[in-house]
Amino acid sequence: MSTYEFGIDSELSLPDELQVVELGAPAGDAIDDIQAATLEAVRSPLEFPPLKDIVVPGDHVTLALANELPRSATVIAAIIQELLDAGIEPDHIDVLRSEGDARLTKANPLGELPQGLRDQITVSVHDASERDCLGLLGISNSDQPIYLARKIVDADVVLPIGVVKSTGSLGDLGVYGTLFPAFADVETQQKLNATKSVLSQAEIDRRQEMAKEASWLLGVRMVVQLVPGAGDQLLHVLAGDADVVDRVAREKCDEIWQCVTPERASLVLATMPGSRQQQTWNNFARVLDSALRVVQDDGAIAVCCDLKVKPGPALKRVGQMESLDSAEQAIQKDRSDDALTAKQLVRTLQRARVYLLSQLDEDVVESLGVAYVSCPEELVRLASHHDSCILLRNAHQTIARVGENGEA
Repeated sequence: MSTYEFGIDSELSLPDELQVVELGAPAGDAIDDIQAATLEAVRSPLEFPPLKDIVVPGDHVTLALANELPRSATVIAAIIQELLDAGIEPDHIDVLRSEGDARLTKANPLGELPQGLRDQITVSVHDASERDCLGLLGISNSDQPIYLARKIVDADVVLPIGVVKSTGSLGDLGVYGTLFPAFADVETQQKLNATKSVLSQAEIDRRQEMAKEASWLLGVRMVVQLVPGAGDQLLHVLAGDADVVDRVAREKCDEIWQCVTPERASLVLATMPGSRQQQTWNNFARVLDSALRVVQDDGAIAVCCDLKVKPGPALKRVGQMESLDSAEQAIQKDRSDDALTAKQLVRTLQRARVYLLSQLDEDVVESLGVAYVSCPEELVRLASHHDSCILLRNAHQTIARVGENGEA
């Protein structure tokens, strides 16, 4: 019997007689001391001065947190300690979360700091619809105003903290995507949520340039990027010049998470392990995208996770429409923040049956056109009815593809 983790603390056990091709086991050892690794990164950054040299006493510093950050409290505690050692007052430090991250978990990002220190540092959630919480950063090359969170625009120093994705990861905007559009105004966010061409490389390139332009106007050059391992593990913490970190981090991530299989399978069992911050609909979409690359047409994809957040308006539309084609057309006009996930779900259902093992109720799952799975044992029975099976571990991180002998 082989056992695989998924969700926060769940397990999938597969009998030895079940023949599976296993993908998505990361190469490399996880960091044992994340605080020490973070301090090393900000003290010896890539092609940039140390963090303590770019701040001066009296500066107001904003730490801007990306969604789905593994071990974020440990990383933040280390960075804040370095800022304090550099003479920054605690009440001059702001930790800014996105709305999506705050909806997902109420865990305090300052949880590893002493209580007395936590009380002096501001943690706030970006409100994209509140004009008083926004500041005009500048005018873009396309003559459009760029608004970002006021706590970012007004800060003396902004340090984005993000998690790197492998090349080709669905919806990824690279290192600059930590700030934009996550901390932009609601009008910009809704405009970019439209999915008519979001999966095209030209559109991805355009959005990455928009994110980069916003960071340049802000003057942000130092960033922190986390290279994830399995679940909540970290394999690398990198800091330094944004372009250099983006290149180095992505190279490391590709080495870890890009994998090849000789042929497609009729069933893909896909696991999504990690803390509550990892159990998101965005990651669900990434799982589908990765699994779709290696499943046979008219095959099946079974996702194992601990999703518990109810689906948003775009996802609900999928099950309400008469057909997948009509759902696809409707979602192209949708500007909800789950529109990309809904588009990916429709794209997947057009080619494969989707099963979901999660913390969601049966009626919620089936309303999406997805088959409900109540327990891991049901997946073992499902696998026994398929002549080929791929186990895609850490599927939200993995970019799998079929090798030269298989269909591209």
